[in-house]
Amino acid sequence: MTKLMKTSFYSVAGLMLIGLNTVNAIDLKKTQGSTTWDNGTNGAFIDTLNNMLWYLVGLLYFVAVVFALYGGFQILTAGWDEEKVKSGKTTLVNAVIGLVVIFLASIIVNWIISLASTTIK
Repeated sequence: MTKLMKTSFYSVAGLMLIGLNTVNAIDLKKTQGSTTWDNGTNGAFIDTLNNMLWYLVGLLYFVAVVFALYGGFQILTAGWDEEKVKSGKTTLVNAVIGLVVIFLASIIVNWIISLASTTIK
């Protein structure tokens, strides 16, 4: 079981490293020689922060869905073993709670960023 978890962790870490190549939250070429910290968003630090937070929220959603799938897999492969079914249900419930928390946190963070962007501009 730990080999499966290690393999899954390394797979997710590898996918994240591949995904980092496509993230354009901060463009270093645009920041060179600039005192306005222009990060590809026309100098708006709040927009850059918003971009980075949305990438993080997307990653958290992905991890929560993977855990939900893993909990369902545990239940499906339990083979009438009540302890394995209970473990799968616990994993599934925790994943659903995690999805709800991520959803609420993203709404709150979006609200705070919108307040900050209207205050600063």
